[in-house]
Amino acid sequence: MRRLEARVAELERALSLRASQTTAGDERLVRERVGIMESVPDGLVMAAPSGQVIYHNRVSLDLHGYANLQEASQSRQQIQEQWELLDMDGHPVPVADWPMPRALRGEVFDGYELHVRRRDGRRDFIASYGGSLVRSAAGEPLFALLVVRDISARKAAERALRASELRYRTLVEATGAVTWSCPPSGLAQAAQPEWLAFTGQTAKAMLGTGWADAVHPDDAARVAQRWQDAVARGEPMVSEYRVRRHDGAWRWVSVHAAPIRDARGEVTEWIGMHLDISARKQAEAAALAAREQARLRLAELEDLYRNAPVGLCLLDRDLRFVRINERLAEINGIPAAEHIGKTVRELTPRLAEVAEAILRDVLDTGQPRLDVEIVGETPSRPGVERSFVEHWLPVKDAEGRITGVSVVAEETTARKQAEMALRESARRKDEFLAILAHELRNPLAALRTGLDLIEALRGEDSACERPVQMMDRQLNLLVRLVDDLLDVARISRGTIQLRMERLDLAEVIRAALEISGSGLSRGARRLSVDLPSGPLPVQGDRIRLVQVLCNLLNNAAKFTNDHGCIAVTAEPAADSVHIRVQDDGRGIPRERLAEVFEMFSQAEPGRDGGLGIGLTLVRSLVALHGGSVRAESDGPGRGAVFTVSLPLCGGASAQNPTQAAPTQRTPQRRVLVVDDNPDIAESLGLLLTTLNAEVRIAHDGAEAIRICEDWLPSHVLMDLGMPGMDGYETARRLRARHGKDAFRLVAISGWGQDEHRQKTQQAGFDQHFVKPVGVAAIKALLAD
Repeated sequence: MRRLEARVAELERALSLRASQTTAGDERLVRERVGIMESVPDGLVMAAPSGQVIYHNRVSLDLHGYANLQEASQSRQQIQEQWELLDMDGHPVPVADWPMPRALRGEVFDGYELHVRRRDGRRDFIASYGGSLVRSAAGEPLFALLVVRDISARKAAERALRASELRYRTLVEATGAVTWSCPPSGLAQAAQPEWLAFTGQTAKAMLGTGWADAVHPDDAARVAQRWQDAVARGEPMVSEYRVRRHDGAWRWVSVHAAPIRDARGEVTEWIGMHLDISARKQAEAAALAAREQARLRLAELEDLYRNAPVGLCLLDRDLRFVRINERLAEINGIPAAEHIGKTVRELTPRLAEVAEAILRDVLDTGQPRLDVEIVGETPSRPGVERSFVEHWLPVKDAEGRITGVSVVAEETTARKQAEMALRESARRKDEFLAILAHELRNPLAALRTGLDLIEALRGEDSACERPVQMMDRQLNLLVRLVDDLLDVARISRGTIQLRMERLDLAEVIRAALEISGSGLSRGARRLSVDLPSGPLPVQGDRIRLVQVLCNLLNNAAKFTNDHGCIAVTAEPAADSVHIRVQDDGRGIPRERLAEVFEMFSQAEPGRDGGLGIGLTLVRSLVALHGGSVRAESDGPGRGAVFTVSLPLCGGASAQNPTQAAPTQRTPQRRVLVVDDNPDIAESLGLLLTTLNAEVRIAHDGAEAIRICEDWLPSHVLMDLGMPGMDGYETARRLRARHGKDAFRLVAISGWGQDEHRQKTQQAGFDQHFVKPVGVAAIKALLAD
């Protein structure tokens, strides 16, 4: 009671009540209201008409965090500085719309919800305000009264409920779930909109047990029994079955149904949800199929590991063996079981030195490495270097992470040895051919020079004309055979080099006809030549193209009978030119047309000489010029046609080769012949003498150097392969003693490969002739 009186006194002081201002009725009114305000469970706030707060009940003091009424009694300005009010959307509320100003204006309101927040952060709550203006008996405003109720907890509960409902509705909408309810009997008695929309049933059709008509016939009996049992026991039901959708498609659904019970435990309602799980079912079916495929693949892999003729293994990221087949274990010389868990370095350290870095690169980059050649020792054969070809492929898991390396290893030791033996055999064959050509060219050189000497000395004597011509033809044949053998060797090694220049193919054809003239005209054969009047510009090696056409012309002459006809034509096309060599001779069986360009192929083996490599050279040399060659024949006795096609050059026409200057008498030359073969040296010396040359002969390099000390020649014709001091060393010493321009230094050798020509150039030679050298070349040399 004393507390109430004290509170009344505080209120009186706050209101400054005086007898002159208030009546006894007003005082009684204040006392009554204060008593009520202290007893109510809500916060109450009173403010004077000026806006000054004059009273908080205990609930309001506690709500606002004030210790007593004195601390809480604030002016309107102080309240605005200390507090801020927000509407329920979080927007600041203007001061004029705060609860107290509204009440002081005489507004009566209730349920005015605001977010109340102290600016220093000490108080933050949601309040519901009611307000009114209290007047005196005379109608004058005494104070404004606010009722404040803290509804923070209720609002939080409402937000949680809304969030829960939103989550549920979002989940239902996101999953496409169909919700439904029915009475305790389990019979549908009211339309379920979501069920109707999903199945396309009418409301009347689904009532009772009609909903079951939408269930797949194969599932209907099972589903009906499960539902009846659940209703009878009052227990939740979970089931999966197929339901016909409104578009006629059968969809798998997962059904969850649960009973709702009252306080007495009686079932008052059933609620349920259908969730479309067709995608999951399809995924499960796909996963099942994938597992089956994986099982089959694993079985196939096991079979492969068991029966593969090559080594197989799987390494993890630490390069440890995870699995290995018996073949690779046999190669390594270690049982398969002892590989598992061991690293490559632990088991095969010699091979690991080569393979480990590349294997780790496959793990790091995910790039396979194929056809990796590995050479090293294995424990099964220590001390023996073995060769392997391996394929290393990254192994990835379902997420694409690299988990290891799959290795396929094939031993190639025997094959490598066979290849090395073949290469060695080919090398020896090439060396043999080169040596054979060199040895053959020495006697051929003597014969060539002897025939040229006989031709020069016989004068008008016609008795030996035919034997000399016969020997000349046979000698030319021998020279051509030697040259063809070396050319085939060069082409097979890929070492032949073309000296490309812009040519007029018509001039090349004329040169070939001139060289082959004697063979073409023999036996009264008729030769017809049809060339275009304009130039035929091509890019090529003049000597090699002449060689191609000579081979074709000689081939035609060989297989054309006496009084036969050989025709040579050249026909330009859009961007190429076609040269045809046609004869009416023995022809080619059609079944053999495809093989006439093969090595050592002969139309009639043993007849007319030759090694069967001339046409092989034709095909190879034409291909090096970017062209092609083909053979045609209507069969035996009906002749043959060989057609060479070459690309034409664009731009200006090829220039005709420079015409030779009118023949003049060769001036007298001082010629030193150096050759260890007496026959070659003597015959060449005699020939040079007939050509008005002063000749000295040396049979080795030292003798040549001594002669040049006393008798300086204008030309030195020197062999290369001499015993003791060879031609290269002799040339270097001569150049060192007499200088570069003292005489013309010419190599005449049976060695004609490119490496020999390079060596002669480096030794100081001016020219390199291959034996045998014809008289025309000798004359041209002396005239230079």
